[in-house]
Amino acid sequence: MKLADPTWQLPFADLPRQENSRTSTTSTLYEHQQMGPPQPVAQSQQMFSPQPVGQSQQMFSPQPVARSQQMALPSPHVAAPLRKIEEIMQTAHISDDEMAVFSISVGQGNQLTTDLINLMDGIQIIFTRDVNNIIREHDSVVGQLLDDVVGDNIKRYSYDGNDVKVKKILKCSYGGIILKYEHRALHIWRLCQARVFVESHFHQQKRKVERCCKDSGIQRLSTFSYQKFITEVQKNPTIDVKDSTRITIGTSDLYLDVYPECTRRLKVALKQPAGGASDEAPSQSINSVDQSIDIVTMQFASASLEQR
Repeated sequence: MKLADPTWQLPFADLPRQENSRTSTTSTLYEHQQMGPPQPVAQSQQMFSPQPVGQSQQMFSPQPVARSQQMALPSPHVAAPLRKIEEIMQTAHISDDEMAVFSISVGQGNQLTTDLINLMDGIQIIFTRDVNNIIREHDSVVGQLLDDVVGDNIKRYSYDGNDVKVKKILKCSYGGIILKYEHRALHIWRLCQARVFVESHFHQQKRKVERCCKDSGIQRLSTFSYQKFITEVQKNPTIDVKDSTRITIGTSDLYLDVYPECTRRLKVALKQPAGGASDEAPSQSINSVDQSIDIVTMQFASASLEQR
């Protein structure tokens, strides 16, 4: 009786036989016993043993460097401190009263009028007849604002054109607006019924000016500040910082462009060093050069006479 089929084989029967790990270990141990324990290697044969290196051979060991030999590392860039507006005004010879002067251009359709106005005491700009007495009777809040800010400073810009859209807006512009310069900034108040929007370096997008009345109270909006303007110019010297203010009443057919007159002089003063030189400095330097040239000429002339 056959216990197994002689034709059946294991799938890995053809693989080469490996030596028994126990036999291999035993043979290695036997060889080690025959050869004896490892012998010490002579110092001359220790090719790779670490040896102490002399001071002359220590090529890469860090050595203290003298202070004079230490190369100065580049210091990080430090922004120059911002100059104060008072210092810049002094350099440009600008007074506080001059800072309050603004150029106001009023556009009504195709009609354009430009004036230089000092806004230190505030001014009310209207486009129709004066109705301040009527406003005072019906609105005590706005009446108090007129007395405190405006007084008798009223500027009227009448319209002589025939544009229908402009005339329609003018019917809603009674009371107009108030402009005033204080604390080195320009402020606006809206009294008219027509909507008023402002674009300036304070407001890059159109900003609505709320109307002053007894229900809403006094609504003031700042449109320009010399302090912010000077700061932005110093931080961004390569960028043309906006200094104008566009005031739109109703539509784009009725507008005011307000420009401070001193910004150009302030920019020029910023290019001068702190505590800039006086106007007499250039003439003094020229005179000194002229005097040195005269001295050299006299010395040359006297030397030529002696040779003769």
